[in-house]
Amino acid sequence: MITVRERIVLRMKELKVSNKQMCADLGLTEANTSAYLHGNRAMPYGSLEAICFYLGLAPKGREREDS
Repeated sequence: MITVRERIVLRMKELKVSNKQMCADLGLTEANTSAYLHGNRAMPYGSLEAICFYLGLAPKGREREDS
C-alpha cells in the first residue's frame, strides 16, 4: 500500500513541481516540507491538506474529483 507521503512525491514528479515552487505557492517552509517528504518529520494536517489540494489529491491518496 502506498503512503500519502509517497503519493505526494509521485504526484510532484508527475506534475514536475519542485518542493521550492510548491512551498512558495503555498507559503510553507521549504525545510519543514522537505523533512516531511523524506519521512523525518510529521506534517500538520493543515499543511498536508493544502499540499494535497494543490496537487489535486485527497489526503487518503485518492485523486480529487471536481464537480
